[in-house]
Amino acid sequence: MESELIKSIVSICHKDGTPEGAGALVSSKHIITCAHVVANVLGGGFEDQSNVGSELYVSLFFTTKPLLVKAKVKVLYPQENLDFAGLEILSELSEEVPNLKFLSDGLLSGHNFRVCGFPYNYDNGVWAYGKVRDKQTDSLIQIEGDLNSAYLIKKGFSGSPVWDDTLKGWIGIVNKADVSEDARGATIVSALKFCQCWPQIVNL
Repeated sequence: MESELIKSIVSICHKDGTPEGAGALVSSKHIITCAHVVANVLGGGFEDQSNVGSELYVSLFFTTKPLLVKAKVKVLYPQENLDFAGLEILSELSEEVPNLKFLSDGLLSGHNFRVCGFPYNYDNGVWAYGKVRDKQTDSLIQIEGDLNSAYLIKKGFSGSPVWDDTLKGWIGIVNKADVSEDARGATIVSALKFCQCWPQIVNL
């Protein structure tokens, strides 16, 4: 399954190709990720709207060799409980792009999830697994890594879409993780929230 899902996932990179975080390829021209990932790559503060219009690099994973392309920042919603950015790919893709479908944030608690991220020295990505918990008071959805998962959600997973194994669909993007050594908690921005930010591009 991961070999197909990875085609919908991108890494958001520095100029040398080193990943800072992840994103979701929602069309042949558009990517969604976290605003803080964009800020970390381009510089400036988290709430700096001047990054709109700036360009950065992203890696696509249609084959075993990543494809590095440029993208432009189109929208930013730098808020603690939203943390969303929309990017536009500046080149034409010859590869077929998967039909990425997002699901609403209904009854998700207890569902198994999987998510791919790009921690330090893993430029081709690793998978983390766990369970969806409940929505927090700030509307973020809490998730919890599995003790048996080889990797936990840490730096490098921000912006990555989260796959619900029960519903067979994407339910949101990772935006925060507890960076303590043995911590397994993280939060995601629900698909419902970011679909409201970029409705002309992202739909449920």
